Amino acid sequence: NTVQENVTIPKGTVRFDEADQAWIYGLYDGQIRQMDEELFKPLIAHLKVLGLYEKTLVIVTADHGEELLEHGFIGHPSTSFKGIAYDEVIRIPLMMTGPMVLPKGQVVDQQVQNVDILPTVLALLKLPIPEAVQGRSLVGLIHRDDDEALPAFTETTPGGYQATQEMMKTRIRAMRTSEWKLIHTHGPGVDVYELYNLQADPTERHNVVDDYADVVAPMRTALHQWVLRTQPRVSVEPAEITQSEIVLNEPLRVLFPADGDTFRYVDVGKTVSVRWTGPEEAKYMLEYRVGEGSYFLEGTMAIRGTSSQYGPFTDEMWNMLALYNPWSFRVMVQGQN
Repeated sequence: NTVQENVTIPKGTVRFDEADQAWIYGLYDGQIRQMDEELFKPLIAHLKVLGLYEKTLVIVTADHGEELLEHGFIGHPSTSFKGIAYDEVIRIPLMMTGPMVLPKGQVVDQQVQNVDILPTVLALLKLPIPEAVQGRSLVGLIHRDDDEALPAFTETTPGGYQATQEMMKTRIRAMRTSEWKLIHTHGPGVDVYELYNLQADPTERHNVVDDYADVVAPMRTALHQWVLRTQPRVSVEPAEITQSEIVLNEPLRVLFPADGDTFRYVDVGKTVSVRWTGPEEAKYMLEYRVGEGSYFLEGTMAIRGTSSQYGPFTDEMWNMLALYNPWSFRVMVQGQN
């Protein structure tokens, strides 16, 4: 039996020299070769022996890349305890082979995300894509029917999956387009933005955040909106009665919060709650509008019952929500005007 141990080298405990990069690259290339020889080649060969290769969709990707001294160290957040969002860590392979459903040799140049894999697989198998699924199907890109370039988002902590509770208080988030990357490091005692022009500075050496306010402002807003949009939501159970049977004896009224209410983090138990009148067994649509100007977010959520609670939020998230004041809500019975 062999035992594999995760190698952790916290940043600052070891000093590397630029001359070390050649042998570090060699070790990394050797690991890739080992993966090819010991996993992928036998796997494909076995699928062919079983007569399954032509019926199998094989997807190769990763959860992160590796810094190999591009920014002075090696590893990734869970091995170096230094959370970064530079391309050497967030750019990863995505290769698909499915002889029955994918064109041979097709290369997609646009950036995509791991959350796009599930809707892509469902689309390739001609299965419905649930509304709650994040990401988009890449089938249009693969077949050249879709050329829409979308931004990519990422988030990590200084310790990755090994993060302590203290490390979890700091988040490194990034938004990446084909031309720009905005990185936001936020936590106790730190609130730093970095901006890189990926076309002029592909190795991300020159932070130009102070030089391009017109680029930073919309990217910062989009990044904050993504953080809020991807928070866990309350699931909706199927109603036991049809919505058409719901009868309102009076117009719906929001009971909490009252107009003009201000939430204090500790006083409301670190949560945001909404309550309204109406039948408990009904399903409702909650429309929300948060913030104004550059900080603006709106949308709808399906909810069963006459209340909904969001949180508890971390103090970091609560402070971010404060950027989006004021809040407004409108509630209606789902399927009824």
